[in-house]
Amino acid sequence: MKRIIHLLPILSITLLFSCDLANPIDNGFSDVGIDSIDIDGPSILEIGDTVTLSAVILPPEAGNAGLTWSSEDDSVVAVDSSGAVIARKEGTIAITAVAGDGSGVFDVHQMTVVAENDPVSVDSIEISGNTSVEQGGSLQLSVTVLPANAEDTTVTWFSSNTVYATVDSNGLVIAHSTGDLNITAVANDGSGVSDFFELTVTEIFNPPTFGNTVDHTVVHELWEGHIPETAIQQAKDRLHIGYGRTSHGTQISDGMDGLVSFANDGNLNNAYSEDLFSVTQDGTGDSLHLYDGSGYDDGPLEGNLGEYLYYDDHFGENPDWNWVDETRAFLNDPDNSDINVIMWAWCSDLKWFSSDHVEGQYLNPMAELEADYPSITFVYMTGHVDGTGPEGNTHLRNEQIRQYCEENGKWLYDFADIESWDPDGNSYIDRYVEADCSYDRGAGNWAEEWRASHTENVDWYNCVAVHSDALNGNMKAYAAWWLWARIAGWNGEV
Repeated sequence: MKRIIHLLPILSITLLFSCDLANPIDNGFSDVGIDSIDIDGPSILEIGDTVTLSAVILPPEAGNAGLTWSSEDDSVVAVDSSGAVIARKEGTIAITAVAGDGSGVFDVHQMTVVAENDPVSVDSIEISGNTSVEQGGSLQLSVTVLPANAEDTTVTWFSSNTVYATVDSNGLVIAHSTGDLNITAVANDGSGVSDFFELTVTEIFNPPTFGNTVDHTVVHELWEGHIPETAIQQAKDRLHIGYGRTSHGTQISDGMDGLVSFANDGNLNNAYSEDLFSVTQDGTGDSLHLYDGSGYDDGPLEGNLGEYLYYDDHFGENPDWNWVDETRAFLNDPDNSDINVIMWAWCSDLKWFSSDHVEGQYLNPMAELEADYPSITFVYMTGHVDGTGPEGNTHLRNEQIRQYCEENGKWLYDFADIESWDPDGNSYIDRYVEADCSYDRGAGNWAEEWRASHTENVDWYNCVAVHSDALNGNMKAYAAWWLWARIAGWNGEV
């Protein structure tokens, strides 16, 4: 009887609504029931967070009967009638939304409240950069702040002696007068974490005005540990080298790369410091700054000494680059303002050059570059041997270059001479030595023969030496470091 009492009003209301079909009464509700509710919102909150949950009701045409929101525990998460919640304390509870149409349809959304995360503080700071800078020069220091997700990774820079050098907010040091000082970086997050960097301001470097020849006679200087560590370090501190080369020229740079670990293992008859002979493209850290050119690829210092007007004269073609234009573009680029040494290598083109070509397309342009860039030390180079012997054109052109450099006091890296002598002082130029170190028209190979009677990683080290032998790459590297040390001011004394 009770159920009938409740249904009668519903029937009468339905009849009432249906009496006037032309003018239906809109009570704001649809007779389509709610089938499902899906609560959408975050599942994890920090204490104090507020967020409004939303709910998708299906079907879309279901009546606007509203939802009733409730929390399993208001002390953890409280929710109001619109679904807005506030996280009050740690815990996991359920938020429920129940359909207001009496269908009993509902959905439950679990929420977990966690403690508010504390800001991540800085644990460590490490400053890196060159350890010396010339008076009047500048030096960009870099800083590594850990952990990387620290809330504030900025630092404030300080100089211990602003008479010697000052440092700006970005770590750029300006050197004023000679002396030793510390540059300090302090974390700005209040952690008190800091690091200091020992820096020396040196006198302005004026390279020697009269050059020397680098040939087979200097190879043993480093091999036997005669070059002082201070001279090597001074070269790293003072020199910024641009080196243009293609395949043959990589014997120098690849040999220098392999030398690092060989020296670290104590094989140079001297207890040199770890990674003393490190070389990088940009001089980062405590390394020699040697920009190794682009070779045959597009980029700075592309090509070799053979690419010039010679191609027009002999092959009717002109390459996209020539070494003179490449040099000027490189030195005129503000990004290379620290470069103070330029060296170019030959490929195989010298054998086709006449005496006039060497003079007009190599020696004279070099002299013009020296006049236009007086602060740059230009290093001349001979071409590699090619098996044509002392009467061959390559040897004659190399002799022309040697004579010019000797008469005019130029720095010369005698590439051909170094690969014409074995480590024991035996010459092979009269035996038609080739670039791969073979001689007597291929009957022997001085590098292979020497290595066969000596121990790898004790007497010599393996390295890439394109078109040649690893031992030749070793000797090219030893000679290069002698050159860098002398240009940087070492007087050659042990």
